[in-house]
Amino acid sequence: MRNTVALLVPLALSGCYAQIEDSSVSITRPICDPATPNCIPGGGVPLNFIQASGRNTLKVPLGNQDFIKPQLAVGPTKLTSHLVLNQAVVDMKTAGADFKGITQATIFSAPRESTGTNDDPCAASTVCPMLASYDQATGGVADQQLVMKGTGTDLIPLIDQVNHQLIIEVRAKGNGPGGPAILQWGANITFDMGLSARVNYP
Repeated sequence: MRNTVALLVPLALSGCYAQIEDSSVSITRPICDPATPNCIPGGGVPLNFIQASGRNTLKVPLGNQDFIKPQLAVGPTKLTSHLVLNQAVVDMKTAGADFKGITQATIFSAPRESTGTNDDPCAASTVCPMLASYDQATGGVADQQLVMKGTGTDLIPLIDQVNHQLIIEVRAKGNGPGGPAILQWGANITFDMGLSARVNYP
């Protein structure tokens, strides 16, 4: 990812403000650790959470980038950024498995990591913003790719500014990928985001 501040500050000095927009900034990461590429329970069982490596949450590292801070002062200038999830795409990586049995799926921003399969950071008493969702009735039957449309939520306030990551929880309805012969599966997830960053100069 490029350094947005380096691009914006020279422009800001020539006027009152400068703004850059990028409608498609993508991050792709494996849901499972490369050492255990199939870490998600399968077997075609009824779904609740998409659990990876025994947890109900997934970390999305974003790096220590200037543009993912809520606000950043650079000398007399002030950078304000917004990062919106356009869609999240899950690509199946396990041969013989698919997403045809999933009827609904939703991504939430979680306040912390899950400690295990019985720990839900987005329990009823916790407000977890919805980031993206899929519904088979309107999106069609998924096969090797599950596409969840973004809700327009700004991700910047939800990013852990210490560890520079977004923690998400994925809930689903229907039956999990794979029949009895596929007890575990793995996938890549791609976050396609829209970025806007503005520098104000007094």
